[in-house]
Amino acid sequence: MRPTIILLLVFAVLGCRGEAPPAPQASEPAQRVVALAPNLTEIVAYAGGADRLVARTRFTDYPPEVLDLPDLGNAFEPDIEGLAAGRPDLVLMLEGWRDGPVAGAVMRLGVKVRFLRVETVDEICTAVEVVGEDMGLPGAAARAAALRAERDALTSARRLDLRVLMLNGRRPLIAAGPGSWGDTVIRLAGARNALGADTARYPTLDHEIIIDLDPDVVVDTSGYQGGPGAVNWSDLHGVRAVREGRAFALADPSILRPGPRFPGAAALLRDALIRGDTP
Repeated sequence: MRPTIILLLVFAVLGCRGEAPPAPQASEPAQRVVALAPNLTEIVAYAGGADRLVARTRFTDYPPEVLDLPDLGNAFEPDIEGLAAGRPDLVLMLEGWRDGPVAGAVMRLGVKVRFLRVETVDEICTAVEVVGEDMGLPGAAARAAALRAERDALTSARRLDLRVLMLNGRRPLIAAGPGSWGDTVIRLAGARNALGADTARYPTLDHEIIIDLDPDVVVDTSGYQGGPGAVNWSDLHGVRAVREGRAFALADPSILRPGPRFPGAAALLRDALIRGDTP
């Protein structure tokens, strides 16, 4: 499993622990913003505040205009001096990092910190509204409403009678279980997760378990190739979906990243499921 994919997943679900002092609360709309996770950067941009971002973390790659911003490095150990040099008046962090050492270091700079939980579609929409309020972005509420409308359109679309196993990693085999972001995308695409409700969010599976699951489709989102050209499925040769050619790769980061691009991610997966191959 590539380090980039591991970090994208960790950004979505994990946090750190420690002690942190309370952050000061700013009253004026934030003009200089740092978002310490790729999906938080996407939320700022979607809310209409991309031009107020003053730095990015290493794996932040969307929207394209943020690539020219100063790189603060790994979000779990960011360059605090570099962050301070950007003179932000608002730093956005994931809720799970609230009591961690990075939050404490940023708060000691005297900067307002906003912690956001963005693990579900509803939380993403709410985060767009909250960021819009913090930054004084007049169109943010309407954009959040548009996201909710797209969510409703996806959930009311014709259902696909398919049980999908989504792999987030191949070495080892890590799958998207119930409650994971991959599970959300599968359901928005109109399909069902091949993993049952009693499964962990990101279980590590073996070849025999996947054979017993017998999914209708296997989707590899890890970016693993295993050799030149097409994805190598030799480690899953006994799985019926692989034998019958109903296994394909989708390496688009939007499928792994809880953020406002979820309608496109669900549409991408749905189209691939209907066609039965990689776009």
